[in-house]
Amino acid sequence: MPDSPLAKSSVFRGVHLLGYLRSLAQRGGGYELRGAFGWVTAADVANAAGVHGAGDELRSAFQRGELVREDVSVPDASTPVWIYRAADEAARAVAELNDEKHAVARPGHGQHGCRVYLRPGQAVALDAMRHAFHNSTSRRPRVRGEPEWRTCRELSGWLRDEADRTGVERIFMSDDLAWVVRNCLAERRELPPPPNSFTSAPVVVYRLTVTGAAVHPLVWHQAKEPDAFAIAAALRDDGRNHHPAMGSPVP
Repeated sequence: MPDSPLAKSSVFRGVHLLGYLRSLAQRGGGYELRGAFGWVTAADVANAAGVHGAGDELRSAFQRGELVREDVSVPDASTPVWIYRAADEAARAVAELNDEKHAVARPGHGQHGCRVYLRPGQAVALDAMRHAFHNSTSRRPRVRGEPEWRTCRELSGWLRDEADRTGVERIFMSDDLAWVVRNCLAERRELPPPPNSFTSAPVVVYRLTVTGAAVHPLVWHQAKEPDAFAIAAALRDDGRNHHPAMGSPVP
């Protein structure tokens, strides 16, 4: 297959990169963008293979036309955040190699708003402020006419209440709050201490910005069995282990 994308395709610690990404997409795993699954960051591939250097490998595969990529950074970011997915032609070649039917990913229209990649703590902080924004009439406002402002403790309190209901604990750190403020997804304000306070320190409050309300963090979806990450982690560059869904290792 001299003209096939597989002729020069990448093997990353024994993992056939195209086979891995196609397997992930076919099983509904990875990030979903415009209705298509199988999008990954360099960190996701590095974690799957258990080594560093995935970023260079993904960029090389993109330059060869094996992958497509999208910038999912926050609005007005100074540097891009790339996510990658197997290109349709390359995924088709993997399917032909494995004698499988190829399903073309067609763009969907079910997602609304700007999709961005956020670290877990950043996404949790934004979600807590989004909750405060939509439930701003249920409490006495700290700022007259602007009831959506919350302290860090109040935001964390809502997350604890949520954990009690769902059994899923989510947290954010102070660095996460600072990041969303620095990237204009939220704003920070210092208020005078309340009367009869034991401290003269200001009360720091946060709220969602218009930009923050418009963005929606990408959500990672676990692949259906057999899990593509489990397959990838099991494969090594000696080629002793092999799964047909991953494609054949290339010498």
